[in-house]
Amino acid sequence: MGMVVHWVSSIGLRKIRSINSHQCQHGHEPAIIKCLAWSNDLVALASTAGRLQLIKFESSPPSAQDGPNASTAHPVVNIIPRVVRACNAVAFSPHEPHRLAVAADKGRGDAGLNVWDIETAAKALTLPGKDNPPSSRVQGRQASAYDHRADSRIVYQHGMGEAICAVAYLPQTHSTILVGVPGKYTRIVDMRLPNSATGTIQIPNKFNGGLCVDPHDDNKFACFGEDAAIRIWDRRHVAKGPMLCFTEADAGGAAGSRASSVTTIAYSPSRRGQMTAL
Repeated sequence: MGMVVHWVSSIGLRKIRSINSHQCQHGHEPAIIKCLAWSNDLVALASTAGRLQLIKFESSPPSAQDGPNASTAHPVVNIIPRVVRACNAVAFSPHEPHRLAVAADKGRGDAGLNVWDIETAAKALTLPGKDNPPSSRVQGRQASAYDHRADSRIVYQHGMGEAICAVAYLPQTHSTILVGVPGKYTRIVDMRLPNSATGTIQIPNKFNGGLCVDPHDDNKFACFGEDAAIRIWDRRHVAKGPMLCFTEADAGGAAGSRASSVTTIAYSPSRRGQMTAL
């Protein structure tokens, strides 16, 4: 059994149901999905094997009469980078949804962060139907019949010869992106400038996992590290260090107990100043 992604829909307040699923493949073998990102009806999946897949999600889920296990075929496009290695994070630009940032492990002769223009690949993702018969099948789902390596364009790169562990767009500043270099730095990068050195603010910070930006104030961003502490930064005052640092105990957890590790953090999109941590 490989790793399967399920899309679920809420029914009232107490029930959910699976409305679609997808198993990520690496050749003939199932791949372990490391991260995903969602933009409108398009989902990007990235695996530890370096496979990047774009999946067109159906606009309307199967109806109740189709049964609880109904599965709808959906198109898949594989984007193959020049240097294949494990992906660590993916993010769609909120202002240019056809641009996808991919953070990956260190690769010789390639950047740790590549921003892809996926417009060509996305146009190939037409749902199968009477007018669009599937070109080929992988486990009953439509897959691209050709390599999109030449069709997808890399429009920006950062961190040549480096690993990038996290990436996040600033929701209100179109050209700025945050990247994390594992165990070393958090960087604020202005992608309008071709020279990364002149367009980058580098913050010494080895705790840069799970970078995320406050959707209500893109001057504020958060990250976590192996010490199980969450740090809140203000990008206007990074020289002063994090404006807030707290652990589970500070947030009301059991005092004196061994801190639990943090795996994911996220700001609330609707409630200002609230965050969840896993």
